[in-house]
Amino acid sequence: MTGQFLSSENRFKCVWLCMCALLLFSAVVAGQTSGDDATALNAQLKRLYAERRFDEALPIAKRLVVVWEKEAGKESAQVATALLNLAAIYREKSDYFESVSAYRRALKIEEKRLGADSPELLDTLIGLGWVQHGSGQVGDAEYTFKRAIAIKEKQLGADHPEVSDVLYNLAAFYQKNGQPKKSLPVYERMISIREKSPGPNQRGLVNVIEKFHCALNQSGKPQEASQLLERLMQISEDLPANTIRVSDSLLRAKAIHKQAPEFPAAARAEKLTGTVYVKIIIDETGTVTKSELVCGPDLLAVAALEAARKWRFSPALLHDKPVKVQCLLAFSFSR
Repeated sequence: MTGQFLSSENRFKCVWLCMCALLLFSAVVAGQTSGDDATALNAQLKRLYAERRFDEALPIAKRLVVVWEKEAGKESAQVATALLNLAAIYREKSDYFESVSAYRRALKIEEKRLGADSPELLDTLIGLGWVQHGSGQVGDAEYTFKRAIAIKEKQLGADHPEVSDVLYNLAAFYQKNGQPKKSLPVYERMISIREKSPGPNQRGLVNVIEKFHCALNQSGKPQEASQLLERLMQISEDLPANTIRVSDSLLRAKAIHKQAPEFPAAARAEKLTGTVYVKIIIDETGTVTKSELVCGPDLLAVAALEAARKWRFSPALLHDKPVKVQCLLAFSFSR
């Protein structure tokens, strides 16, 4: 898991988004090896992972753990990194229980080397939290995310903007776990932190407001969600040049082609319903050039994103000149 959940600007682009891949392959090649060529194995593992050939990558990842246990010791940094690679592959194969096991082993090594409160544990903790969620270990996942927050608060203080980044994982976890109301105070705190350190770029605040808006709708609070959206309309510092932000209702009135999403068979089989919120970018010709998930059930998200990309609009004008448009578009799925 690269810094998807810890990078300041990229934090909100995926919710698992992804959900995390701690593929620290470069660290594996450090040090001297003999017997099995760890460098060659690591290069092969990296290639197979990039090609999403996870069944072939798995035995190599296991072998690398054994190699580094022999060459560097069972509690070495190399073994911890090899275990994180193994955990990432298990996660991609949806074998969350094995992924949790590998993460826990890596975390135990890192804690012994770095200390239980080291900020260097954050990537591992957040990755562990998401696979715990995937395996249904809800209580453990909540504890893990809260532990990551506490470490960041201890390092930088409770109101540091990077604490907001780590808080996002807890809020997103509550939403994915069907507890959007529990995410609301988390989002409120994130907004408070962002407002205290606005900086020249408001994108971080905008991302939080967008997800808070979604959580409010999921919690049955449409009036509060509408009020928050009005606040979003007043922010323009984050927008690229020649771009405006409009409301869902105004955008729909400009649509010349609306594409209804197909109901995914897997979601229908589970009798899943819900609303997916998608952020779209429309160019000066009225064509959707980008669709990005804000929130909504995972099984419905892909269908909503594909439908959003097929919408077409009359060109938006500002002072009689065509401009790009950014908007949140909601897609409802019901039986």
